[in-house]
Amino acid sequence: MNQSFNCLSDLLSGDAEARDAFAQLPGYVQETIRQRGDHVCTREALLSYADKLTRGDD
Repeated sequence: MNQSFNCLSDLLSGDAEARDAFAQLPGYVQETIRQRGDHVCTREALLSYADKLTRGDD
């Protein structure tokens, strides 16, 4: 189930899988999500946004 939270902070506090995924992201991606991730309220949204930000980093 992809539970919805009020904000990124709540998501990271309440969803261990989202927290772990966020911790594995490069620092610049974490910072961008923190600054511009107002819409990141679900694990799915977090992973999708991170994917967009890291596309082409390979």
